[in-house]
Amino acid sequence: MSLSLVPTADLVAIAAKSARDDQKVIAFALGEHDTFEEEAKEKLKRKGVDAIVANPLRTMNAKNITATIFTKDGKSWSPPSECSKTEFASWLVENLTTFLPS
Repeated sequence: MSLSLVPTADLVAIAAKSARDDQKVIAFALGEHDTFEEEAKEKLKRKGVDAIVANPLRTMNAKNITATIFTKDGKSWSPPSECSKTEFASWLVENLTTFLPS
């Protein structure tokens, strides 16, 4: 069996470039434990998004998550402690206006 892959457009970068002034674009980045934060910061700049949620690759199959949100103005936030993915999602949504004020 052979599988031929074709590159696709960078949808996140396209969304960031076409966002209106009243829209914010947040991306997600996974990376190796030692480098995931630096990789996320680079992706934040390269894609032109307003914020990026960086988390280590080990969280893919884990019940809990430890993540950091980086914004284009150089700030960062993390939840108070390691939490479940559901708790993290709630924390993220509840704090969006803190990360990305209008």
